[in-house]
Amino acid sequence: MRLASGPERPPGRPGEDAAAVLDCGSGALLLAVADGMGGQRGGARASKVAVDVLAERLAEGSADSAHVVDAVDEAQVRTKASRGAGATTLVVTLITPEGVRMFNVGDSEAILMTPRGKVKVRTTVQSPVGYLVAAGALAPDDALLHEYRHLLSSAVGIDAMRLEVCPRVAFGKTDTLVLGSDGMFDNVFEHELLEITRNRNLEDAADELAMLVAARMRRGGGPPCKPDDMSFILFRPTLGKAPSKKKRKKKAKTQPKGKPKAASKAKAASKAKTRAKAKAATS
Repeated sequence: MRLASGPERPPGRPGEDAAAVLDCGSGALLLAVADGMGGQRGGARASKVAVDVLAERLAEGSADSAHVVDAVDEAQVRTKASRGAGATTLVVTLITPEGVRMFNVGDSEAILMTPRGKVKVRTTVQSPVGYLVAAGALAPDDALLHEYRHLLSSAVGIDAMRLEVCPRVAFGKTDTLVLGSDGMFDNVFEHELLEITRNRNLEDAADELAMLVAARMRRGGGPPCKPDDMSFILFRPTLGKAPSKKKRKKKAKTQPKGKPKAASKAKAASKAKTRAKAKAATS
């Protein structure tokens, strides 16, 4: 998990993002990233409320989709009731032995990819631009440069909050899962993200991704260029680099018993002929 502030944030001023990796037992794991909005104090409070409620609700019961949905609803109620709290985006992935399911409010995102760079599933950014991408009317890379990329239509803490629940998909042992706030996703093209993370040691991938995003945030480092808080989580079921598929060795075909190869028959006949000549010479 990597949490960092954008280059434009004054030193000593904490960011508004929050993130968590929760062990839910029975082979289940929950990952979450929240990006607060509404000013530094209000945004930080809202993102913390969202992550804290997730931890509380999952500690009370089993790790299933219903508990995640209940936790998001509870975070909505608490955030709106909390004095001085702003609003927050929230992206959650629930990993179980049966697969992985994503939940999303706002423009924090999650993406699951194979070692070959195929995107299995990606959450939809809840904005006019995000809906264009989901409909296939706009390419993901073009969306990063769109003038209305920053406009949101949903967040935890506002009346128009809408929760997206993705279908559960299988989680391959070498698949890579990436969760992040818009501070990360808005500063890297999809093909760059796939290339950096899909088949690399995750520690190295996290370092390279953080450096790329930080460089883009600085003036002249883009496009894209959006100074912001940056938070992301990289996860893979197997540790280290995703192994490549081993080529199967072809087994040599064996002849059935009792049927020697043609070469063996010729060799046997040659030996018999040599013995016959030797016997004739000694007679």
